[in-house]
Amino acid sequence: PDMPYPRRIGAAAYDAYPEEVRARLVADWEKEIADIKRAMAEDEVRLRASASARQHRYLNGWLEEYRKRLERMEANDPPYIAEPELPAKVG
Repeated sequence: PDMPYPRRIGAAAYDAYPEEVRARLVADWEKEIADIKRAMAEDEVRLRASASARQHRYLNGWLEEYRKRLERMEANDPPYIAEPELPAKVG
């Protein structure tokens, strides 16, 4: 079905904000993605080093959560905002 408005994903989700605010929002969003990727890489290293089946299940569970979160974050729909009060200040 046709959407009543164009869906903005990724950094474009912040296009409606003034540039000085948009730049900070995009930077926060990019940092959050980098943090998730770093956590995934660290857990993948721990997974390879682990000999315990219990530890494997635990880490695989976290890796699955990270993958889901990363997918949502990369789409950025709805937009990620690190500071919940920011939309009230802008609007």
